[in-house]
Amino acid sequence: MNKKYKILLGLFLFGVIGMAGAFSIYFSRSIMADTLPIQYEVGGFLWNGNYGWISLSSKNFDRQNDPMVVAKSGVSYGVMMGADNFITGYGWSPNFGWVCFGSTCGQLAPDNMTASIVVSNENKLIGWANVLSLGDKGWIKASHSVATPASPGQICYSCQARCAKKAQICDEVDPPNCRDGECIEYSEIDYDRCGTCFASTYFDGTSTPPGTTGIVGGSGAICSGCTNCQKITSGLANRITCQSCSDTCTFYGVDRAGIGEELNDSFVGWGWSSDVAGDGVGWTNFNPSQGGAYVVYPWLETELSTLYAKNMVSQNNKSGINASYCIFANQIVRMISGTNCREQSLNIANLQQSPNGIYYNPLGKLDVAGLSTVKTGTTLNKYGQNVVEYSNDTWLGDKVLSGDVHHVSGDLTIGGNMVIKNNVINGSGTVIVEGNLNVNGDIEYDSASLPSDLKQLASVAWIVKGNVVINGAVKRMAGVFVVLGGDKEANKPGVFDTGISANPLDVFGLVIAKSFKFNRTYASIGRGSERIIYDGRLIANPPPGLTSFVQNMPVIRDFLY
Repeated sequence: MNKKYKILLGLFLFGVIGMAGAFSIYFSRSIMADTLPIQYEVGGFLWNGNYGWISLSSKNFDRQNDPMVVAKSGVSYGVMMGADNFITGYGWSPNFGWVCFGSTCGQLAPDNMTASIVVSNENKLIGWANVLSLGDKGWIKASHSVATPASPGQICYSCQARCAKKAQICDEVDPPNCRDGECIEYSEIDYDRCGTCFASTYFDGTSTPPGTTGIVGGSGAICSGCTNCQKITSGLANRITCQSCSDTCTFYGVDRAGIGEELNDSFVGWGWSSDVAGDGVGWTNFNPSQGGAYVVYPWLETELSTLYAKNMVSQNNKSGINASYCIFANQIVRMISGTNCREQSLNIANLQQSPNGIYYNPLGKLDVAGLSTVKTGTTLNKYGQNVVEYSNDTWLGDKVLSGDVHHVSGDLTIGGNMVIKNNVINGSGTVIVEGNLNVNGDIEYDSASLPSDLKQLASVAWIVKGNVVINGAVKRMAGVFVVLGGDKEANKPGVFDTGISANPLDVFGLVIAKSFKFNRTYASIGRGSERIIYDGRLIANPPPGLTSFVQNMPVIRDFLY
């Protein structure tokens, strides 16, 4: 039986208002090298046992759901990781001021080498940071060179789940000759190996230096190359433990690792500060129970919406605080863990097509054939709505939908920026595209005129039987996108593709598709690479054919954690 994961990627406010995504979801970050940022921001906070919080970016305070309140410096600052994995920049503490990282410090470190700090090929953080106000007493070392005896891992990170079932590849002979193929099902509790483990841990919510008592997130010796691993429940949290760590353990250190099973975008471990006289700032935790340090890779953000998936969720780069959404899926190929999702009985497994051309799932039905087929001798469909016919077409400029169904028998291209206008008769409309929808310009709703009635409010549904292909220059899109797909052999499987680009993308509405390719490489703490923002127009003025979906949309609920 496949695993079912319930994921909340958002720390405090969880609003269930809409939906975005039915079928499989694919977070694709396989992009051209020239679209990658030269540097990545490092976000979050460090915790020093003697002086308190250290903020790694002024942008930490741009989000409303910061994990803690810390005094701001009043200026823009930040820590960055370059393409060469060297870390530079400044952090800020309200208690001891500026903290420089690596070569930004511009002086010799205590090892008489020019200060630097780098993530090694083994994901070890090696080097120095400095509390400038304390001078030579403020050096913080990120790793310890003295080895300690190998130890079982009490809390582990960057773990590879053990394969529970492999696909069978059989030759067409009698009797069949079968061999194992790729893994199709992973264990929920057993892991082959973990990249980073700590020798001690204690789940009591306190922050203490490494030692016998341990802390949330791990303490004591830091080890790598750990095997024979298993998920257990201890105290207030689940954790992964390993029976043996074959590689060298050191007294302390910081690794770039994944939280539990996630990718290597977080820093875990401890740095130490003390000079020969015993003066210094003491222990600094890079992974406190709230607000730990992380590298900001491209990430998906949704607001006021929920994602449903049939089979697979994978995301090659995730970072930032993924706001206010839940992913429900039977199997997660790229293992992403999370908490605080509520069970739901809705099985949004598919938009299945009946013989009469009606697509349906538990949220409602779409009579695509009934919407696009006109009665003989008229331009009206069986529901009495006017149908406007197009062949392969390119739309330029603003568009008035007038409550009609716009049926495109081939591909539709949005050739430039477009505004969906409010209309005194009816501002809604449904666009049915038999082929691909190619978007080469921004699609926005009318903000210049104010409707006097909700019926006049611009509201559009795009029902696409091919793919939605978005140009990388596009930054804003509006509408309900239902990507049904069709002929896979014609390369129209129903993909919602955001396009390879360093530009961010905002989608105002909701998206249902057979698969998603989130290809934007924009990376910032303050917002996601792509944002899907449910705007409520589907309920305020439903486009033709979408009424049943409105009746079954999830109820508005806010949960404060």
